[in-house]
Amino acid sequence: MHKSIALLLAVFLIGGLSGCQHCNDCCDGASSQPAVAPVPVKIIEPAMPLVTGKWTGRWTTTNGHGGGLTCETKETGPNKWEALFVAEFGYIGRYSVKLDGKPGNGEVLFGGKVDLGLGDAGIFNWTGKANATEFIGQFEGGGEKGSFKMTRAK
Repeated sequence: MHKSIALLLAVFLIGGLSGCQHCNDCCDGASSQPAVAPVPVKIIEPAMPLVTGKWTGRWTTTNGHGGGLTCETKETGPNKWEALFVAEFGYIGRYSVKLDGKPGNGEVLFGGKVDLGLGDAGIFNWTGKANATEFIGQFEGGGEKGSFKMTRAK
């Protein structure tokens, strides 16, 4: 049910229960029924899975490039992390990325742009998601499109 309809329905039902609706002679402030206190409506946000920690896996592109990938994330604030990605591609590239996430169906959803510098093909757009056991995503930039998949490091 849409949030605004649910809230309107709750207000209507609570409002209908809080006053005397039975007759004219009991509505003079001396009602024989005690008034029902309104029930506060609390919206519960979905829980964020633990993203902090070490991850390991691989990255690949549609052009056939790829290699090993590790990542270590540290929480820096509500829905914010700092991640150090280490990617193998003939050499080892280290990339510090700030992650802003939002909850989504038992996962943390990420996305944004990151500038890897001219030596590493410049600006990349990417999206990703992480749950308690898996961190996956897609990226595009520098003439490449690809994906990555990591699991919790042991």
